[in-house]
Order: sequence, then C-alpha cells, then structure tokens
Amino acid sequence: MLNIEKIKNKIICGDSLEVLKQMPDESINCCVTSPPYFNLRTYLASDDPNKKLEIGLENTWQGYIKKLIDIFNEVKRVLKKDGTCFVNLADTFAGGGFGIDSNLENMKQATNKGTMESRESIQKLRKENKQFSAKSLMLIPERFAIAMVDSGWILRNKLIWIKPNAMPESVQDRWKKAHEYIFFFVKNKKYNFDLDSIRTPHQEVSLKRAEYEWGRNALGQNPSSMDDKSAKYGMPARFVKLNPKGAVPPDYLIVNANCSEKDVSKEHYATYPQDLIAPLIKAGCPKEICIKCEKVKQDIYKKEYVVKAIRSNKEKHFNTANTKARANMPFMGTAIRTKIGETDCGCNVGFKSGIILDPFFGSGTTGLVAKKLGRNFVGIELSKKYCEIANQRINNFNPLF
Repeated sequence: MLNIEKIKNKIICGDSLEVLKQMPDESINCCVTSPPYFNLRTYLASDDPNKKLEIGLENTWQGYIKKLIDIFNEVKRVLKKDGTCFVNLADTFAGGGFGIDSNLENMKQATNKGTMESRESIQKLRKENKQFSAKSLMLIPERFAIAMVDSGWILRNKLIWIKPNAMPESVQDRWKKAHEYIFFFVKNKKYNFDLDSIRTPHQEVSLKRAEYEWGRNALGQNPSSMDDKSAKYGMPARFVKLNPKGAVPPDYLIVNANCSEKDVSKEHYATYPQDLIAPLIKAGCPKEICIKCEKVKQDIYKKEYVVKAIRSNKEKHFNTANTKARANMPFMGTAIRTKIGETDCGCNVGFKSGIILDPFFGSGTTGLVAKKLGRNFVGIELSKKYCEIANQRINNFNPLF
C-alpha cells in the first residue's frame, strides 16, 4: 500500500487502475481530470510496452465506459467522504470519412500531435464501429455520466465549458463544436464546497432590482404613499440584501481554449486551460485542514431571517390576479448570512492543504494549478514521456512570478 504522504506532489508513471488500487482509502480530497476521449486519438507508439493499457481506442463505447467506471470506482474509494470529483469529457462523431477531420480539429485533445498523426488509424477504428450511423454524435459524455450515477456517484452539475475561440470547421451541414462538459460528482450528500471562493459579481439587473425593492412592500408600493393601508393590510416594508461576496456562479464556464504558452507544452497539447480548472480546485479542494483531526477550516456565519412582507388574511383587498396569488403565501423573507469568525477544532497543531488527484495527468496542468493555489496533488500518467514533461513543467513554476 502506498503512503499518501510519500507520493504527495509526485507523479507516478503507470497504469491508473493499478496505481489507484495501491492507494489507501479516503486519502484524497478532490479529483480533477480529463480522460482520453473515445476514438479520438492515440498517443503511445505502436511498440510501446503499455500500448494495450491505453484508453480511448476500444472497439465499442461499452468497453470504453467500462474501463472508465473501473477507474472511477477506485477514485471513489480513495476519495474522502466529503470529497469532490470533476471530469472533463467531450463527445465523438461516428463514421470514418474525411468529415471526421472537422471534429478532430476542434477538441481539447485534437491539437495533440498524436491525434493529427493518427488520423488513418482512428478513421479505420470508427469505420469498423457499426454501433452508430455515420455522422451521429455518440453521446459518450451522457453515457459516462449515467454509468457513474448507476455506480453510486451523485451528479451535482453538468458544467458547460464554452470556448469563444473555438477553431473554425469546414462542415456544411451542422453547427461547429464550441463546448465540452465538466461533470461534478460527489460520493455523499454532504461534501466540502467553498462557494464563496468562486462567487461572481452581481449582474446589473440584480443590483437595480435590489435598489428598487428596498423599502417597498409586497404590493410593490412605498408605505409612505399608502397612508394607513400598509398597516391595514399587515404589510411592513420588505428588505433586500445581496450577498456582499457576489452571486452564485452559473453552470457554465466561458474560457478560451489553449492559446497561450502557459497552457501548452512543446510535446503535449491535449491540455485544458489553467483558468478552466482553477475554480474547480478553489471550490472543491480545501486549502486548510487540521493536521490532527482532519476537519476543514470553515467560515462561521450568523444567519438572520428578515421578513419582507407578512400576508394579510383579508384577501378581498387584493384586486388583481398577481396580488391574490402572492397573498396565498403567509410571508416573504430572506436569509442574511454574516461572517462572524472561523471554525476552531481546538487541536492547535496547525493546518495542511488538501490533495488533488488526477489519474490522467498528461502534461501536468492539474498539478501546476494545484501548486499555484496552495494545494497538493498526486498525478498518475501512463506515458513516461508525458511524466517527464509534467515534472519539468511543474518544477519550473516559480510562485514569485
């Protein structure tokens, strides 16, 4: 059994499934990864001793999904009870004609040299796959997500990665591909998730709505203009307060595909952008965990319920359908959370950072971002060449620049 402290911030060169089987239970806080896509590319030479272990070249989608589920069953075992898991995956078009090229060129993994140099082998593989009609999407991400849920995972979000700079395609009979999926899984209903670290600025419309609503009652009127009607209807002025840290982010991420030197390496271009996974790591992997009791350091909030409007039983005073419908609710209110401190487990032994796992480490983007954000990582990669590239990339990182 591997000692998690000895492999922390290290890259293990080997088969993901076999390495994971040697890792201890509940030793990882978060998983951020992107498996090789189905029937898209090959990155190991034909004479590589690990060629048979390569994922993505299966003859059927069922074989591909089974291999992934076997790996993620092990990921689930090594993940802590409050752990999180993010998986980036894109779809594949069926068929082996020249039209396949337009699909290859617009994927995260398509710019990899291994993809472009193996078009013929991939096309042959797809031609032999008779499970789908040519030109049809195979729905691989959806099939994977369903299989994960069937295996006991809880799917919390299907995030959409929108790529504004998606490459042009030469297709004539469909829209070009400009998005991929990031599935957000957890193993239990209660899990670590730092929402405040990824909140986004409030939209202008929300700010205006809050300004408009402030001091108005349930009828949308200012009490000062209602004379004694406000008291008669039992409707004091209501209050609106937006979270000062920002709004809950939407379930999509608008991030350019790799177009800068910081997001690519010389020999491996199948990498996701650092800006894409940074919010996943911030929210899903705790930065401070007690060294002794393993409790995550969290903010403490005081929650207060502010009543916006108390409904009157005198529904006869409501003349419009809108106000009648609103009158059926006993009250309107909102919860205001105010930070009053941080949790203290009382151990007084200090804190450590969470550990992020990437079982398909590639050129090491997950480890690099983890290091930049003050977290630890464990990487697993089948290719010795990519292990060397990842090590060099991470070792060259200087936090001062």
